[in-house]
Amino acid sequence: MAHSGARLLTLLRPYKVLFAATIAATVVSSILDGFTFVLLIPFLRTLFGHAALPVDGGTQVEAVLNRIAGPLLQAGAPEVALRNVVVVLLVALLLKNLTSYLASVGSVAIQENVVRDLRVRLFAHLQTLPLGYFQRTRGGQIIARIISDTDQAKTAVSAALASLLQNVVVIIVYVVILFGLSVRLTLMSLLLAPVLLLIIRPMINRLRRRSRELATERGEVTSHVGEMIASAKLVRAYVAEAFELRRFRVLAERYWKR
Repeated sequence: MAHSGARLLTLLRPYKVLFAATIAATVVSSILDGFTFVLLIPFLRTLFGHAALPVDGGTQVEAVLNRIAGPLLQAGAPEVALRNVVVVLLVALLLKNLTSYLASVGSVAIQENVVRDLRVRLFAHLQTLPLGYFQRTRGGQIIARIISDTDQAKTAVSAALASLLQNVVVIIVYVVILFGLSVRLTLMSLLLAPVLLLIIRPMINRLRRRSRELATERGEVTSHVGEMIASAKLVRAYVAEAFELRRFRVLAERYWKR
């Protein structure tokens, strides 16, 4: 796993500037996501006729929000305060969606570039392999490795850029917010995290195993189709269409069951 991660980092090295920009956009988007959640507090308070933020007391989150945007959220009559809360909330949502879009664009650009570079490297490596390898390995398996399996690098890059990083930042932001709202309730919620990990981990291992099996079966299907196309004249000459169809149906059924 560590060796695969090191190889992935070497593929990302030519795009380190875009990678850093994508990380920055992802972090900003995650922080703004938590900020929009916090803005629901003054919005609901104003909507139900209370002051947008309490003058005295309140939670630590409300105290921080009061220092950041207190004069704007508490200015004027209740109608003016509600308008200001809505404006701040809309601006925060706009900025969050904009940074999220920029992070997605950067992530997709890196994914496609990494897959292209990986396919070029793999094809160049194929040129150096001995002829015995091509005699032992079916052509469909080789094609599946170059075309289909390299697409799995997109998943790895996406997990590193979008899912993993964004989820970690979002979790940190929301845990800080929850601690600011109620320490006891947050601690009680965090106690359930190890239980969830014990439930999810076997499912993840099973999905990885099934993914490897699917890749193998996909190669078999690709090999059969390639062989049938290459020997179409022989199939027609020996009237073996029904036989080839039965073979393909068995492979397709086995792939579907995976």
